[in-house]
Amino acid sequence: MLASVLTLWAALLGSRPALLAPQVPTADTLRVVRGYGNQTYAWGTLRLRNGQRLRGYLPLSATGLDALVAYYPGPPDARPAPRMKKLLAQQVQWMQVQGQYSELMETYLAARRVGGPVELFLVRASPSPLVSFLGPQPVMGSPAVSKTFVMPEKWYLRRANGQPVLVSPKDFATQLAAFFADDPALSKHLAASDEGYRLPELEALVQRYNQHARP
Repeated sequence: MLASVLTLWAALLGSRPALLAPQVPTADTLRVVRGYGNQTYAWGTLRLRNGQRLRGYLPLSATGLDALVAYYPGPPDARPAPRMKKLLAQQVQWMQVQGQYSELMETYLAARRVGGPVELFLVRASPSPLVSFLGPQPVMGSPAVSKTFVMPEKWYLRRANGQPVLVSPKDFATQLAAFFADDPALSKHLAASDEGYRLPELEALVQRYNQHARP
């Protein structure tokens, strides 16, 4: 189901996105406004996998983007309203919107939740209706009649200069105990699945590890 949605969007997006204007008034760069999908947007920068950089009003999300990155060359609430543009998440290498950094993990744009010796990234998608086409313009299907696809949240760990590691909820205790083997006390608690050392506490556990990790 998700593959068919992405195929439709790929046809919509075309070949190359247009470069955005490099500068907007200073006041606008600090604004957070609502736009497509009731998402919040703010001035930011993204880098495509082909090396091209775009600047504009980008989604401000602390939970990542699983399929599409909608963006605007100017404030979404401006009059006349700027034309919204879209990219597939898998076309984007990284995105910086105010203080939120996101990076491509597999085919998702995952939001960095913790920085430091070990980074923690998250992508938690919201359900969205399927897209149908009536002529050249896409039409969002009605939630009452459209089926939805909801992916589980995905967490990724990464050490400096290392590869991202997808956290397995099923094997959380053994996987994380091995990942943090250089911290024997933490590893022991994780292996035993002690209270406070489980998946819901992952963000706090990474922060705690980073505080004591050697530079």
